[in-house]
Amino acid sequence: VRRAYHPRVGDTEWADRVERAVRDVRLDPGQVLGRYPHQLSGGQLQRLLIARALLLDLRFLVADEITSMLDASTRIDVLNLLAGLKDRGLGVLYITHDLSLGTYLAERTVVLRGGRVVERGDTQKVFGNPLHPYTRTLLAAVPRIGRPWTEAAPVDACAYHAGGAAGSGEDLHETEPDHFVACAHLPDCGRTRP
Repeated sequence: VRRAYHPRVGDTEWADRVERAVRDVRLDPGQVLGRYPHQLSGGQLQRLLIARALLLDLRFLVADEITSMLDASTRIDVLNLLAGLKDRGLGVLYITHDLSLGTYLAERTVVLRGGRVVERGDTQKVFGNPLHPYTRTLLAAVPRIGRPWTEAAPVDACAYHAGGAAGSGEDLHETEPDHFVACAHLPDCGRTRP
């Protein structure tokens, strides 16, 4: 990071920056700096990767499956760390298959299927009232303690067409403020068109 992005920074200043970044991710520099990766836990490695990114003076971090290989207790520590960094002004894009992560941290959610956006908007709206069949299927697959697994609730009509978006040239229809849905590609969509 130093050679590529901060070649003019002196040794003392760089050491200070590294220690500050390590502390920012809630690690003790004396316990982790100078160690090999195999000498660190998975949580420590994830935190050091975030510290490395912070050394770039980022304003936006892409966190792709950042907790996928961590145990439950370490996962919540990393999520709390990211939430704290977000509160300090760092923008974070979470890419995940873990829907609980999305509801825990994300203000806005985008659901992709086959590389296309099928639903997006305020996280509470998307997860609280999923309109696209794919979003419903994803949420139905999330295990819930004390409740049996059930199939996703069927969709009687395509919200995209019911909202009058058919033929509008838009890929998404706004069903309510900050909640957009794509065509469900249901066989009976035609009957719901205005």
